[in-house]
Amino acid sequence: MTDSNTNTASRTSTKAVGAIATLAAASFLLGALLHAGVEVPLGVATLAEPEILPAVIVEGICAVVLSIGAYGLLAGRRWGPRAARAASVVAVGGVLIGTTALALGAGPRTQFNDLLHVVMLVLLLMALGLLPSQKVERAQRTDLPRRGLSAG
Repeated sequence: MTDSNTNTASRTSTKAVGAIATLAAASFLLGALLHAGVEVPLGVATLAEPEILPAVIVEGICAVVLSIGAYGLLAGRRWGPRAARAASVVAVGGVLIGTTALALGAGPRTQFNDLLHVVMLVLLLMALGLLPSQKVERAQRTDLPRRGLSAG
């Protein structure tokens, strides 16, 4: 593969991970809104969850940091992959804490909430799996100046 093809593939992959991170941020925003007592009408049904303030806080924070990481990836910022990786790790921690708390009986459980946690976790693990490792990212950054390219 030529340098041009490699850079194009890398940009395409980064945009795909940015889209996944955006979906993850939206899922956390939905969770935060639902746990804040906001009902979401879907026409044939309405999404509603029990109010859980700690979940509102954690899911709100995760939505914000994932949005920042997604922006960094989609806008091609140099810090994008690092921000998305850090945000995803924080959000995975949030999901694990939330599911553990619910499993221990710290709050009311619903099937939709359990499903939402699974969706969140799958999106986060997809993003983490598709992001270049820090080692690869470092190598790409140090290799760019030698090729006369800019990292953006």
